[in-house]
Amino acid sequence: MRYLRSCALLFLIFGVSLLAQNRLPPADPLTSEEIERANKVATDAARKQLGNERLELVSTSLANVKPAPTGERQPDPKAADVARHAIVTFYNYGRDEGFAVLVNLNTTTVAETVAVPSRSIGLARTETARAVDIALGNPEVRRRVHADRAEYQLRSRRAAPDGDVVDAIPIRGTTPNDPCARERCVELFFQIDGRYIVGQRIVVNLTRGTVTAETMPAARVQP
Repeated sequence: MRYLRSCALLFLIFGVSLLAQNRLPPADPLTSEEIERANKVATDAARKQLGNERLELVSTSLANVKPAPTGERQPDPKAADVARHAIVTFYNYGRDEGFAVLVNLNTTTVAETVAVPSRSIGLARTETARAVDIALGNPEVRRRVHADRAEYQLRSRRAAPDGDVVDAIPIRGTTPNDPCARERCVELFFQIDGRYIVGQRIVVNLTRGTVTAETMPAARVQP
């Protein structure tokens, strides 16, 4: 298996060693063309291996791969012929698991594929947007988050810190009877006029396209 240098989590997923003693120098970020190319190669590979499973492309990131030695001399990691790689991750709704593809950008080919535990896969921005649409399409949720007087937008660098913003985090159920223990669920946090709405729990099940809302009990202070 090739040696990868990406985020620590994906290192563990691929089961490879960190380059502790012989780290590669920082590389230029992926270009938009490289991202597009990596996504296409990875999507084709995922479809070939997983068929018509419901997949969501979650992220594409640069992966610095240690060059394989040739002969007695170690390769120069700064050499022009050192391959650039990208890791593309997907969430598989049908199997409730992730799928990661390592793409060699120099040859536009797949270097590796591996299944990933679902807990390791973050949210795609498209999933967050879909969760907000599902939530705000529910009249009860709209009432609870005062949607009639807010113009909610997804959290981003462009969003005003004192504006109407929605944050989202993936959650997992803790009991066998909880659908979120085996399905893709997101909890939403609504901020209006710079302050979070408290006392409301809004959970969207992206697998089913449903939303639940409940009032949380106030915290009690022990005397």
